[in-house]
Amino acid sequence: DNGPELVSAATEAYFLEQGIRHETSGPHNQHQNGVAERGIRTIMEMVLCMLRQSNAPRHLRGHAAKLAAHTRGFTPSNSLEGGETPNSIFYESRVEDGPPAFNWYQFGCYAVIHRGKQLVKDGKLSDRGIEGIYVGVDTYEKGKCHLVYAQGRIYRGVDVVCDENYFPYAQFPSDADDPFTPAPQP
Repeated sequence: DNGPELVSAATEAYFLEQGIRHETSGPHNQHQNGVAERGIRTIMEMVLCMLRQSNAPRHLRGHAAKLAAHTRGFTPSNSLEGGETPNSIFYESRVEDGPPAFNWYQFGCYAVIHRGKQLVKDGKLSDRGIEGIYVGVDTYEKGKCHLVYAQGRIYRGVDVVCDENYFPYAQFPSDADDPFTPAPQP
């Protein structure tokens, strides 16, 4: 679409080095790039469904989009032979190997993330979990870990327990105060 990040000299040199033929479309002519536009539309529809079902705050839509794109990468595609997934093609893994051994949960469901002994400063008998909502997976860590929104921030961890039948935000009007953000201290 002739975006400046895609038509720079550095990007063109990279495409040439990788043997990629770079074609741009005319400005404001999305129909010239139908496959990419349809992919974006599919992901945005997934995001809308996630936010609508969970009634999660709008500022979490980026996490919903990331989870939708990640989920789409593990979804078999008719355009790939043998029902392959985009992820299996990219990482050259086989469909018979199955998806990675990692649980995914529904966006916006109730979640408790374990803090671990080293993070608990309140004593031996204090809570070791933080309550929040599940917002996705973090693939940038060495191993995959879950993301939980609680206390106004995102927590990362591998030890998460989720209840996919309970969506905490669903019981609040969309303009209500965030139940997982601490109230300001007077």
